[in-house]
Amino acid sequence: MQDNRRSVIAVPPLRDRQRWWVRSVRHYEFPRQSAALPAIAWNPLVAAKLLADDSIRPRLLTVDLLDDWTIHPAFGGIQSSVRPAYERIFGEADNVVANAEGTLDLARRFGRDDAILIPNGCDPERFSTTSIATGPLTVGYLGKIGSRLHFDLIAEVMSLCQDCDFVFAGPTMDRRARSFMRSLPSNAVHVGDVPYPRVPEFLQRLDIGWIPHRVGEGEVGGDAIKLYEYRACGLPVLSTPISGVAERGLRDVTIRDSARQHADWIHERASQSTFRIRRAEDIPAGLTWKSKAQVMLDLLDIHDYVGSSGDG
Repeated sequence: MQDNRRSVIAVPPLRDRQRWWVRSVRHYEFPRQSAALPAIAWNPLVAAKLLADDSIRPRLLTVDLLDDWTIHPAFGGIQSSVRPAYERIFGEADNVVANAEGTLDLARRFGRDDAILIPNGCDPERFSTTSIATGPLTVGYLGKIGSRLHFDLIAEVMSLCQDCDFVFAGPTMDRRARSFMRSLPSNAVHVGDVPYPRVPEFLQRLDIGWIPHRVGEGEVGGDAIKLYEYRACGLPVLSTPISGVAERGLRDVTIRDSARQHADWIHERASQSTFRIRRAEDIPAGLTWKSKAQVMLDLLDIHDYVGSSGDG
């Protein structure tokens, strides 16, 4: 008989956001039957804990790399814990999955040449290609607002495109981001975080999906989910040349380096009478969450469990 009693997790205080990741690991409790089950772990510190204790070590462990914590600014102060954790999980995990070229390179640096690239994606059926945008051409950004954004480029583009509107949706991750959002010009607005069920409607109100990320410094090795969401609703995408954007083979994705180049492209788009017409994208099956979930299930060798409740 399984022990299904619930555990109470004592969450340590968030006085130091970086050290929290290290302190929180000891508060995780795992059921005694963990060793008989397969598992997925994305947090390298938690994955290392699972592998270090035979009483909770999963039958199969797949590590899902979402970002490269060796370069992520949020983990710069805890590298003395991150690197040993990576050494353990890359040495002992049964499977390693990377969501982008950057995390795939991370795995290979630690000797996992068998790591599998499975990019992020979206649920295309959630999104509509019908525009409900009004007024001037609207450039929109959806996602976390923090160190990966190129604030200098954004400020210059907004100044050069005063005849266009700019909308930012997402949580502010640090003091600089909060200050930047509070001081936006009159043609820009920060609407705060948007609950995921409302994201499709938010995107219907835009004319351009923007990815103004920093290149090199500030990149964290991950894959921009917003790229797939923008294209699922037919939005043209304007991005800096971050890793992964050009490699996915999606249509209507424009890559530009400088603020002037971004502004020129936006002006060119705004000058067209058809700027609100969207081109639907047939998102490849390999860039959907359903596809990624199926690959992960196969790696965990639990495909026999799917539908075992009786529905087939």
